Amino acid sequence: MNTIFKTFKIILYCMISILMLCCKNEKSGLLTIYVDTDAETPLALSEITSSLDSVKLELTDKSLIKNPFRIVCTDDYILFVETKAMMLFDRSGKFIRQIGSIGQGPGEFTGIWDATIDTKENKISLITHGLKRMCYDFNGNLLTEYQSVSSAPINNLYFVNNRLLLLCETPVKQNDIRKNETYLYTLTSDLKDIDTIFIRSIDHKGIWLHPYKDFITHDGEKTYLYYSDISKNCFLIDTLFQLNNKEVVANLHMDFKNKGLSPNGEKEINIFTIYRNSRYVFAFYNAKNQYYYFCHDTKTGKSYNMKDGYKDDIYTGEKVKIRPLNSDANQFYFLHTEIDDTTLEEPNPTLYIGRLKK
Repeated sequence: MNTIFKTFKIILYCMISILMLCCKNEKSGLLTIYVDTDAETPLALSEITSSLDSVKLELTDKSLIKNPFRIVCTDDYILFVETKAMMLFDRSGKFIRQIGSIGQGPGEFTGIWDATIDTKENKISLITHGLKRMCYDFNGNLLTEYQSVSSAPINNLYFVNNRLLLLCETPVKQNDIRKNETYLYTLTSDLKDIDTIFIRSIDHKGIWLHPYKDFITHDGEKTYLYYSDISKNCFLIDTLFQLNNKEVVANLHMDFKNKGLSPNGEKEINIFTIYRNSRYVFAFYNAKNQYYYFCHDTKTGKSYNMKDGYKDDIYTGEKVKIRPLNSDANQFYFLHTEIDDTTLEEPNPTLYIGRLKK
């Protein structure tokens, strides 16, 4: 009888502990999403898209689109940002002009770290490889140019919720220990620092040039931050954070299967980005040298894990790679080049702009 009673007490204690833990997780509001990296569950764009528009981009000798790392749209313009060029189109796809030029003189740049459009002030803002901060108007006139006092080699620029934000990472040395420190700056319309938030400090593994810059997104109500580190032997960053004034708080956690290091010391999972809106959670990651796109629908509870992209069953019939447009997690874009047997010269890609279902 005593044994039965003790067993009952242990079971009861465990049940109470589990209940308390569940209540704690519910109060914290931290959503945890499981990602089965071995699964292949396709998702068609029509299942998550409320509208999808196409813009055929004019090709001229000055508007050849090669490899844009940032695309920004306003009601009137589309800006394509590449390492060595910025090309401005109207919303119908007609090429207008290049913004700025390559060089080392006034109004010129040797390369572009990042650029965005301040829609409040109607300015094109950029950070150059020489760490100059520059602003242009849509006619290509230089408005602002000065040398940044920051020595941060990694700079990511965003215009989110009517604020101009600069996310910087730089190596520092503290007591003979090298670290990478990340800060988020709020800027004025002429790119002056007015506020700073410390994001993180991690062991220095070198500065890695990230192919994506979708680290800050906004869904109309909340602003989110995800800043990855996919260097060798570094920890897995699998948490999306929310920016609340000067606080950076955890918003959701992604539980990846097979995470950790392989026997030869390589990371099994490399996450490039995580972002979300009120309904969908998205991720782009690499697992065992295979690229995956992940989508979780919080409304239905369903998750989708796709090799190489989403099935575009609306226009192209092919797999496409979507990214948030203007750091707006409610919109997305992708590029697709349409070639047929009658094409004599490869055209510029067509830009597709979509809006997600609510």
